[in-house]
Amino acid sequence: MPQVTLIFSDGERKRFDAPSDKPILAAAKSAGIALASDCEIGDCQTCKAHLKSGSVEFDELAFITLDDDEIEGGAVLTCVSMAQEDVEIELPYVRGHLIPEKKYTMKITAVEALSPTTARLRGELPRNAIFAFHPGQYVNIQVPGSGALRSYSMASNPAQPNNPEFHIRLLPDGQMSNFMRRGDLVGTSVEIVGPKGVFYLREGDDPVIMIAGGTGLAPMVSMLQALAAGVRNALPILLCFGVNRPDDLYGVEQLETLRRQLPHLDLRIAMVEPDGTWTGHKGFVTDLVTEKDITAASRVYLCGPPPMIAAARQRVAGFGVPETAIFAEEFIPSGTATA
Repeated sequence: MPQVTLIFSDGERKRFDAPSDKPILAAAKSAGIALASDCEIGDCQTCKAHLKSGSVEFDELAFITLDDDEIEGGAVLTCVSMAQEDVEIELPYVRGHLIPEKKYTMKITAVEALSPTTARLRGELPRNAIFAFHPGQYVNIQVPGSGALRSYSMASNPAQPNNPEFHIRLLPDGQMSNFMRRGDLVGTSVEIVGPKGVFYLREGDDPVIMIAGGTGLAPMVSMLQALAAGVRNALPILLCFGVNRPDDLYGVEQLETLRRQLPHLDLRIAMVEPDGTWTGHKGFVTDLVTEKDITAASRVYLCGPPPMIAAARQRVAGFGVPETAIFAEEFIPSGTATA
């Protein structure tokens, strides 16, 4: 029987046996080892890891959201990967940092239009709820009146965990988008499950580079609030924020407030299809990062749609950032686990 060795980012190792016809995630659970996961069908990439040695096979019935380049580079999804021989798998987080997820009832306290295509959803958890999260993580929200789950990164201030905040992209006919367009949401209760994901602000005093596309800004706002309130408020931080059109631009006022709180925050904004009034950078958000911005100690956080993530990862890697210093959250299309 194949033996799996898990290597966590702090160097901790866990070893267990895994039948060749059983997903590594399930085998780990059987061995009493909790790992990060969500959809468990190959969609959300929460369980994404790196195959250091050995070989695996993917479940042929699973729809895998990894692209060919990622698979060629050793990326695996432990929920649908089965060890075919002894394997070593590197996980991009500390096992002790995983926070057990729970189900909560959240009462909506405010809905606000941030732009023609983006809304802010604010909520309140019961006073006796104990909800903790790492800035950058997400939760699943059940859309009322349906069985649909949608996943949203929190833009919340970690100092106020019982007051979650989300940035919602309004789609023409999305289930969550249609719910958000109702005019009577304040006081409505929704079910949330979390926290989820391993995209979160890491500890340490390394320079921070953030690249966000659209509502991928949400987790960055949470991270920036955490940095502003803590002892790391003097860290060098570069935030590159990109949108497609003027209607998509939002959050600039809040970012300016954070820039006043963070003396070394460099804020850059790009727009792909600007109108005649736009005076900022015209082009893709990845254009905003240059080789001069990168240091040997830089940690890079990426959040947005898959094409942006792929382009940003390639760009910073080309400037010498190692894969272990790049953390990403991809926005998979609605209806799958991470949206």
